Amino acid sequence: MRLCLTARAALAVGDRPTMERVAAALRPAAGELAAGSGVLTVGPVAGHLADLATALGRDEEAAVHRRTARLLTARVRTADPA
Repeated sequence: MRLCLTARAALAVGDRPTMERVAAALRPAAGELAAGSGVLTVGPVAGHLADLATALGRDEEAAVHRRTARLLTARVRTADPA
């Protein structure tokens, strides 16, 4: 979760070196939810990767991450008993 929050901050201020570093660190977790606890989540890691890829001018990579984020979100919603 900390890396996703770092990604959001880097995007907000346009810090390209941090965007690059955080994207590399997050890629292995692209298929996961970024959760701090059972109560708090900042969404699919792939969604954050998509935003980073877009900001870095990597549109094809962003599209792949957006698809991954949508699939994960749909899977989680289907499994949610509420």
